[in-house]
Amino acid sequence: MVDMQVSVCIVNWNTREHLGACLASLQQHGLGSDMEVLVVDNASSDGSADMVREQYPWVRLYAEDENLGYAAGNNIALREATGQYLLLLNPDITITPGAISALLRFLESHPQAGAVAPKLVHPDGSLQLTCRSFPDPDVIIYEALGLSRLFPRSRSFGKYRMSWWDYTDMRTVDQPMASALLLLRDALDEIGLMDESFPIFFNDVDLCRRLWDAGWEVWFTPETSMVH
Repeated sequence: MVDMQVSVCIVNWNTREHLGACLASLQQHGLGSDMEVLVVDNASSDGSADMVREQYPWVRLYAEDENLGYAAGNNIALREATGQYLLLLNPDITITPGAISALLRFLESHPQAGAVAPKLVHPDGSLQLTCRSFPDPDVIIYEALGLSRLFPRSRSFGKYRMSWWDYTDMRTVDQPMASALLLLRDALDEIGLMDESFPIFFNDVDLCRRLWDAGWEVWFTPETSMVH
């Protein structure tokens, strides 16, 4: 099998319509022959796997007999992927023109970056707050007392949700959501796959924590966006 520049890894469970729109956007705005798309379907009951087979035969489909969870599903795709870069993508993401190329250029020009996330917007164009800092004991208190919501612009009370930030500048971040996250394969090979003890939630937090602990940087760039 020929190695690709980018492997797009999607885990799906009963989101047939979203997945179809995502794959159509990848077909239109992807990288063509330099990109492969791997879909792991976690035993969907809505015909997702059949839709992929019939409408997107170029996709590498892994139709599972049971719901393995998000982390295990991603690990199936990550093990099979051949790309130098690995794009974790939720099935409800729509790719915009030039988005993947922009993320690639970013990693190529930032050798210490192990991962980069784009700006995510709602279908109406409004911003999604997708980056967080790593929680600490203070954050637990602020969240429990509701201070982060009462004072979202405070750099102290709002530090976990980063609600004080307007997402207009390029910067390192502790943990962007992995709804759309481009990883350098060398970085992933160093830290290992997703921890399947986090089957659904917090696996992306753990992944980013391990990247930072291994000396890699995690970035956010506003220079490109995707619809979520």
